Amino acid sequence: MKASFADFEERFGGKVFVVFSLDGEIANKEIIKYIKKEINRLRKQLYDFVK
Repeated sequence: MKASFADFEERFGGKVFVVFSLDGEIANKEIIKYIKKEINRLRKQLYDFVK
């Protein structure tokens, strides 16, 4: 899995996150802050590219 995640990051420039679900709820809720951070990074990267 680690190798395919690295391939994805290299190819597309974004991170891969694993979200665990238990009974329909996110089990590793701490991952949400990292996903939000990555979304903001990608938005900034896109904004800088479009300028």
